[in-house]
Amino acid sequence: KRPQVIFNYGLPGMRPTLAIIVCVTILGGLQLYMQHRQRVRIAPPIVVEDFSEATYSLQLTLTFQAERDSFAFEEDPIILLRFRGEDLLAVHDPVPVGTILRVEKIDHVVVAEENERNANEIYYEVLTGETEPSVARCVRLQLFCDGELLEEESAWSAPGEPVRGTFRFVGLSNSLVGDE
Repeated sequence: KRPQVIFNYGLPGMRPTLAIIVCVTILGGLQLYMQHRQRVRIAPPIVVEDFSEATYSLQLTLTFQAERDSFAFEEDPIILLRFRGEDLLAVHDPVPVGTILRVEKIDHVVVAEENERNANEIYYEVLTGETEPSVARCVRLQLFCDGELLEEESAWSAPGEPVRGTFRFVGLSNSLVGDE
């Protein structure tokens, strides 16, 4: 027979003491890391945005009657256009079919390259009212720069849902504004 090896850590109360020391070491190390991490913060990069000097406007054409459905809150707008966190247009009354809504001046359009289409985003949401759940709805968005059509998009809803999405566009460089 082989002798059994019994691990004995010495004194009888050593196991609980060793467990406490390990816990204190782990938790203390974590606490030191968390304190040190708060002191050494890397500053976010400074982004300098170049705003276009051109005058931008947006035209929204409805192909359906925009109205509130029974699930919408009364204080929520029926038509909402939002750019850079501010409302460009908020309509609270029903809007008939074929109505053209126009936002005359859009401020703070960022000049960007063609591959930076996310620099300028307009969020839109148009409530469709209580319509057939199998019918999709459409709105037409047209962006104008100094009165000339720059970009356009047709936005469709899922059947029975409001028309909502994001219209992305590129702001023209200040050197190109008068050339087109």
